[in-house]
Amino acid sequence: MQFTDAPEVNFTLEPAQTTFSKGDNLELKCSGQGNPDLTLTLTTKETTEDLTNVQTTELTHTLIVDCMDTGVYVCSGHNSQGTNRTEISVGVRCPQQLSPLFNSKPQVDAINGETAKFGIEIYGFPQPSTLTLQKTDDDTDLTSSPRHSVQYTAGVAPFGVVNVTISDVVEADYTNPALTLDNGVGNALVYTFYLTE
Repeated sequence: MQFTDAPEVNFTLEPAQTTFSKGDNLELKCSGQGNPDLTLTLTTKETTEDLTNVQTTELTHTLIVDCMDTGVYVCSGHNSQGTNRTEISVGVRCPQQLSPLFNSKPQVDAINGETAKFGIEIYGFPQPSTLTLQKTDDDTDLTSSPRHSVQYTAGVAPFGVVNVTISDVVEADYTNPALTLDNGVGNALVYTFYLTE
């Protein structure tokens, strides 16, 4: 009589850390055992795109990491007795940047006395720790004003959205404010926009 058992999987990173710098070498090692033999799959959680998929007891995937490699990696083992999986989050340090998919114009429509809102799509790791909104002509910090708010919302790592809200728009708001986002890596991202009636 032959015993069968569900998959057991083991997932490790070499080097054994979870935060990297751009250009670092990273080796993902996914191994497992079970009876009958396993099919091991290595994917990214966000896209479920197979990085490697093979019937074996061990697979390895090597990367020279870039900012877009930030995310959650999943090692799965499957056989007729079931599926088992384990996850590891990886972060690649890089400054905040405009998302390549973001194509909005820096012009924001506004009406005096009403609320003006807009958002920009960004990516970087870690998330921005400093969000400031300033007048470009005199460096007045607008984020301390109750009429101005800047909020970051994390998306699928390393992406996120920064939303700016200006309530009760007045004539003095029709300047070129500068939104500055900084996560402590490289140069801060400065995005200048303007309100138009």
